[in-house]
Amino acid sequence: MSEAGKVINCTNYGTIEGEYRVGGMVGYNAAGRIEKCMSNATIQAKYVVGGMTGRSESTGMITECYNLGSIISTGSVADGESSGAPLISPTGGIAGNSHGTVTRCINQGMITASQRVIGGILGRNYGTVSYCCNFGNVTGELAVGGIVGNNRGSIMYVYNRAEEIKKTVVGGCDVGGIAGNQNTNNNSYVKYAYNTAKITSKNGLGGIVGNFYLGTINRTYNVGILNTTATTDVGQIAGYKYNVSAITNSSKTTENEMKGWSQATITTNLGQFVKKENSLPILNITVRDITF
Repeated sequence: MSEAGKVINCTNYGTIEGEYRVGGMVGYNAAGRIEKCMSNATIQAKYVVGGMTGRSESTGMITECYNLGSIISTGSVADGESSGAPLISPTGGIAGNSHGTVTRCINQGMITASQRVIGGILGRNYGTVSYCCNFGNVTGELAVGGIVGNNRGSIMYVYNRAEEIKKTVVGGCDVGGIAGNQNTNNNSYVKYAYNTAKITSKNGLGGIVGNFYLGTINRTYNVGILNTTATTDVGQIAGYKYNVSAITNSSKTTENEMKGWSQATITTNLGQFVKKENSLPILNITVRDITF
């Protein structure tokens, strides 16, 4: 456990197995800082699993971290984490469950969960996720997102470049290129984000957010293919939309269109921290001497 301490410039290889609150660096980050760390471990656990930490509290920070290893959650209980009991299996490339700040982090590992709340960066977000990108495929049963499975906080300056984000069971509309669902908090939002991954589901899905119930979506762009036979709750930005007017400046686009954007257009659409390259616009993130 990290409590008001720091874990900096650490590297982890190998295999980690556990049950509850399991991470590549720290199992439970109560109030500490995890910085410039890299994990290339295979992690397998039941509940609350992440490449850096299983759970990070509101004063916890994870910054400039990079996960390469596969993360597998095998938990079988589907709903709620209460009083410290392992009643949910949030799983993410950086953290399973975060109430704090996650910034300038990258995931390239494959993320797989047998239950719900799974994302390329975070399984469940109550805090802030910013300047992060995901390249790893994400597969789960419900609330599956390229960046965050279930968003109850803030997501900004992110992109998802995985090959596929996939929900494996029938029922619900909770799979999206950025977030599987966004609910319970009217102040939650996704902005300055794009997705290029294929989104696969037997039911509804969204290019950016699968089930959009509360909060806002602004300045988001979907390039990815929507792979489904469903005829309802399917959308290039959001699948199920409780409040359509809360989606602004967001659209379907193509890689060629994005490659043709000028730096001024990129700054308007994706924020001043995103730069123009010969390929798609990218965030200028350096983690352990690797620039993304």
